[in-house]
Amino acid sequence: ELAKEIAYRSLRWDVVTIGVIAWNAASQRVADRVIATGTTDDAMLDPLEVLRVAVAAPGAVSFAVWVWQPAVTRLTVTASDRDNADRLRMMASALHLTFSDLLVISPSDRVSLAVLDQWA
Repeated sequence: ELAKEIAYRSLRWDVVTIGVIAWNAASQRVADRVIATGTTDDAMLDPLEVLRVAVAAPGAVSFAVWVWQPAVTRLTVTASDRDNADRLRMMASALHLTFSDLLVISPSDRVSLAVLDQWA
Protein backbone atom coordinates (compact mmCIF):
# COMPACT_ATOMS: atom_id res chain seq x y z
CA GLU A 1 0.00 0.00 0.00
CA LEU A 2 2.82 2.42 0.81
CA ALA A 3 4.43 1.84 -2.59
CA LYS A 4 1.10 2.59 -4.29
CA GLU A 5 0.74 5.81 -2.31
CA ILE A 6 4.27 6.93 -3.21
CA ALA A 7 3.73 6.07 -6.89
CA TYR A 8 0.47 8.03 -6.98
CA ARG A 9 1.86 11.20 -5.42
CA SER A 10 5.12 10.99 -7.40
CA LEU A 11 3.66 10.65 -10.88
CA ARG A 12 4.16 14.34 -11.61
CA TRP A 13 7.85 14.26 -10.65
CA ASP A 14 10.26 13.81 -13.54
CA VAL A 15 13.48 13.36 -11.54
CA VAL A 16 14.69 10.64 -9.19
CA THR A 17 13.40 11.55 -5.73
CA ILE A 18 14.20 9.99 -2.35
CA GLY A 19 12.08 10.24 0.77
CA VAL A 20 11.75 8.98 4.33
CA ILE A 21 8.62 8.00 6.23
CA ALA A 22 8.74 7.29 9.98
CA TRP A 23 6.18 5.78 12.34
CA ASN A 24 5.72 5.79 16.11
CA ALA A 25 4.88 2.77 18.29
CA ALA A 26 1.16 3.23 17.54
CA SER A 27 1.88 2.97 13.76
CA GLN A 28 1.08 6.64 13.25
CA ARG A 29 3.10 8.47 10.62
CA VAL A 30 5.30 11.01 12.41
CA ALA A 31 7.54 12.04 9.48
CA ASP A 32 7.12 12.08 5.72
CA ARG A 33 9.83 14.04 3.93
CA VAL A 34 11.59 14.24 0.59
CA ILE A 35 15.30 14.28 1.38
CA ALA A 36 16.91 14.33 -2.08
CA THR A 37 16.16 15.02 -5.71
CA GLY A 38 18.50 14.30 -8.56
CA THR A 39 18.45 13.94 -12.31
CA THR A 40 16.17 11.84 -14.48
CA ASP A 41 18.54 8.92 -13.90
CA ASP A 42 19.98 9.18 -10.40
CA ALA A 43 19.96 10.80 -6.96
CA MET A 44 22.27 10.36 -4.01
CA LEU A 45 20.91 8.67 -0.91
CA ASP A 46 22.60 10.06 2.20
CA PRO A 47 22.15 7.61 5.10
CA LEU A 48 22.94 10.31 7.66
CA GLU A 49 20.16 12.54 6.32
CA VAL A 50 17.77 9.59 6.48
CA LEU A 51 18.67 9.03 10.12
CA ARG A 52 18.35 12.75 10.94
CA VAL A 53 14.76 12.67 9.74
CA ALA A 54 13.96 9.46 11.63
CA VAL A 55 15.61 10.53 14.88
CA ALA A 56 14.01 14.00 14.78
CA ALA A 57 10.51 12.58 14.27
CA PRO A 58 8.59 12.67 17.56
CA GLY A 59 8.39 9.17 19.01
CA ALA A 60 9.65 7.42 15.87
CA VAL A 61 10.44 3.74 16.30
CA SER A 62 10.63 2.67 12.65
CA PHE A 63 11.18 4.18 9.24
CA ALA A 64 11.32 3.34 5.54
CA VAL A 65 13.10 4.94 2.61
CA TRP A 66 11.58 5.21 -0.85
CA VAL A 67 13.24 5.98 -4.17
CA TRP A 68 11.11 7.25 -7.06
CA GLN A 69 12.58 6.29 -10.49
CA PRO A 70 10.40 8.07 -13.08
CA ALA A 71 12.32 7.04 -16.21
CA VAL A 72 12.48 3.31 -15.47
CA THR A 73 9.89 0.80 -16.66
CA ARG A 74 11.44 -2.37 -15.22
CA LEU A 75 13.27 -1.93 -11.91
CA THR A 76 16.40 -3.78 -10.92
CA VAL A 77 17.91 -3.65 -7.46
CA THR A 78 21.55 -2.61 -7.56
CA ALA A 79 24.45 -3.48 -5.29
CA SER A 80 24.34 0.16 -4.17
CA ASP A 81 20.69 -0.24 -3.11
CA ARG A 82 21.60 -3.28 -1.03
CA ASP A 83 24.65 -1.55 0.46
CA ASN A 84 22.55 1.45 1.46
CA ALA A 85 19.89 -0.81 2.97
CA ASP A 86 22.48 -2.80 4.94
CA ARG A 87 24.12 0.39 6.19
CA LEU A 88 20.78 1.86 7.23
CA ARG A 89 19.74 -1.33 9.04
CA MET A 90 23.00 -1.34 11.00
CA MET A 91 22.89 2.38 11.85
CA ALA A 92 19.21 2.24 12.82
CA SER A 93 19.84 -0.69 15.12
CA ALA A 94 22.55 1.27 16.93
CA LEU A 95 19.95 4.01 17.54
CA HIS A 96 17.24 1.54 18.67
CA LEU A 97 15.19 2.19 15.54
CA THR A 98 13.85 -0.28 13.01
CA PHE A 99 14.61 0.26 9.35
CA SER A 100 11.60 -1.47 7.83
CA ASP A 101 12.18 -1.19 4.08
CA LEU A 102 13.83 0.40 1.10
CA LEU A 103 11.21 0.74 -1.61
CA VAL A 104 12.24 1.39 -5.21
CA ILE A 105 9.25 2.64 -7.20
CA SER A 106 8.65 3.53 -10.83
CA PRO A 107 5.43 4.37 -12.68
CA SER A 108 5.02 0.72 -13.69
CA ASP A 109 6.95 -1.32 -11.12
CA ARG A 110 7.69 -1.56 -7.38
CA VAL A 111 10.39 -3.42 -5.46
CA SER A 112 10.62 -3.87 -1.70
CA LEU A 113 14.07 -4.88 -0.50
CA ALA A 114 12.54 -6.21 2.73
CA VAL A 115 10.41 -8.62 0.69
CA LEU A 116 13.00 -9.37 -1.99
CA ASP A 117 15.77 -10.13 0.49
CA GLN A 118 13.42 -11.66 3.08
CA TRP A 119 14.32 -9.42 6.01
CA ALA A 120 13.26 -11.00 9.27
